[in-house]
Amino acid sequence: VKRPRAQGKAGVAVVEAGGSLLFPSGRVVCGDPAHASDDGGDGPRGRTATYDVCPGRWRYGFSLVSTPFAGPRFALLGISHEKMEVPTMKRNGTYDLKPSTMKPKGLKTVELSHGVDSGRYGFIDAALHHNDAGCRKLGYKTYGHMVDKCLEPADGGPKLPAVVTSSGFGCGLYTVKATLDERDKLVAVHVVFVDEEKLKSAAEVYHLTTKHLGLQ
Repeated sequence: VKRPRAQGKAGVAVVEAGGSLLFPSGRVVCGDPAHASDDGGDGPRGRTATYDVCPGRWRYGFSLVSTPFAGPRFALLGISHEKMEVPTMKRNGTYDLKPSTMKPKGLKTVELSHGVDSGRYGFIDAALHHNDAGCRKLGYKTYGHMVDKCLEPADGGPKLPAVVTSSGFGCGLYTVKATLDERDKLVAVHVVFVDEEKLKSAAEVYHLTTKHLGLQ
């Protein structure tokens, strides 16, 4: 994805992109791609979360926001079943996370808190997660090669077994919300990297740092 130059007021979405996903294993791992599922635990309180996905076509979508102090940043990354809407940021900087063509009956939301240490976050087919052999079967050299190839993909590109982006302002804790159906199968999940609070705190750190260095 070609990142735009920083322009406009902070919190305004300047780029939105999306495409198709393919999960051959029927399962997806959510988390920092550097974190193995058996390193720190997997599940509601783990470093990663693995879900069975609802059968059908899947899509990803992400939004970037411009900041006057740190350039464009990834603000939101989400994946969803074809019957659900991919979350996006509105042009006024707020989030539009609720619309759905699926009947709400039986759906439930699970909120997670995932730490990011590599500066990246993604949704990866479980059969490929930290599995070099599995990745080679799909034509990738290694797991790391697959992650790099699925990093910040072009809008409307080929179907991918994963989608990974940079995580907002880098390492830290991020809120992840997963929507499950009545069979506990995943129908949508998204992570918000940048919101009004994070924009405000990042701006304060930036101004304090530049003032300390005598750059203001």
